[in-house]
Amino acid sequence: MKRGLMMSYICFDVGGTAVKHALVTKKGTILQQNNFPTNHGGKDEFIDSLLLIIKEYEFEDTIEGIGLSFPGIVDPTKGTSITAGALYSLYKENIKKDLHKKTNYLVTIENDANCALLAEKFNGKAMTNKDVLLVTVGTGIGGALMVQEHLVYGHQFKAGEFGMMRIDLSQQPDTTLHELASTSALVRFYKEAKNISNETVIDARQILVEMDKDPIVMNIVNRWIDYLATGIFNMVVFMNPEKILVGGGISANPKLIPLIQTALAKNPHWIDFGVEIDSCQHQNNAGILGALYCILEEKKRLEESKLSLESSV
Repeated sequence: MKRGLMMSYICFDVGGTAVKHALVTKKGTILQQNNFPTNHGGKDEFIDSLLLIIKEYEFEDTIEGIGLSFPGIVDPTKGTSITAGALYSLYKENIKKDLHKKTNYLVTIENDANCALLAEKFNGKAMTNKDVLLVTVGTGIGGALMVQEHLVYGHQFKAGEFGMMRIDLSQQPDTTLHELASTSALVRFYKEAKNISNETVIDARQILVEMDKDPIVMNIVNRWIDYLATGIFNMVVFMNPEKILVGGGISANPKLIPLIQTALAKNPHWIDFGVEIDSCQHQNNAGILGALYCILEEKKRLEESKLSLESSV
C-alpha cells in the first residue's frame, strides 16, 4: 500500500558485483534500501533486474524519476555507457533510453565517481564549495572534478581518470597511479614484504590497523602514502581546488587523512599550493545520493525549460 501523496525517487548504484537500490525522498531521506547481485547476462537481462525493483517500489510510493550511478565512462547527455567497468555486456548501451521506454519515467545516468562528488555537493562536505576535487581510493584510483559547481567531463567524458597518471618515471616509467597508490597496490606491497602468496585474501583496511604494531607494515604504508600524496599534489596543482575529498572504503579509517597530510607536508611546494583535505561524508550511500542529485537537477532543468518556453509564447 502506498504511503500517500508523498512522491519519491528510485536510485540505483550499479557495481560489478552488486546493485544497490533505494527509495529516496527529494530531501535525501532513504525510505527503503537493499541490493541484489549484478546481472551480467546482457542488456535485456540487466534492465529486467532493475524493472523488478521498480515494480516493488511502485507499490510503496508515487515515483517521480529514476537515477543511476554507473561504473565506467558515461555520457550522461545521451545516456550511453561508453564503457561499464566489469559489466562488459553493457558497453556502448543506452541504458537511460531503454529504461525510459520500459517505465516512461524520467531517467538519468551518471558515472559513479561523479555521483560520489555530487552526493557531497547535495548534503555532504562540499555543500558550500564551488571548486572541489574528489579522489576515490579503491582497487583502482578514480575521481571527479567540479568547477564553479559544474562537473568537468572532458572531451570524451574521461576527466577524472587520475589513476592513469605516471609518477615514477625514473624507476617505473610505464607504471600508473593505479598500480602504485590504490588499495590493490597497498595489498601487493604488504604481501611482497611479508612473503604472502598472491592467492591469500588481504583487506587493505586491516593493514592500516597493523601499522602501529609492526615497523615493517609502517614502512609499507608510508611508501604507499607517498605515492598517493604525490598523485594528489599533481591533481591540486592542475586544478587549484578549494577542497580535496578522499573517498573509497579505506577513507573511513581516521588514520588515512592525517597520513596524507603528513606526506604532503614533506613536499616543499605544498606551502604554496596546499588546500583542505578531508574524507568523504558519504560512504555506502554516495552513489544513491549522487544519483538522486542528478535526477533532481534534470527535473529542475526540464521545468525551467518548460516555463521559459511558455513565457516566450
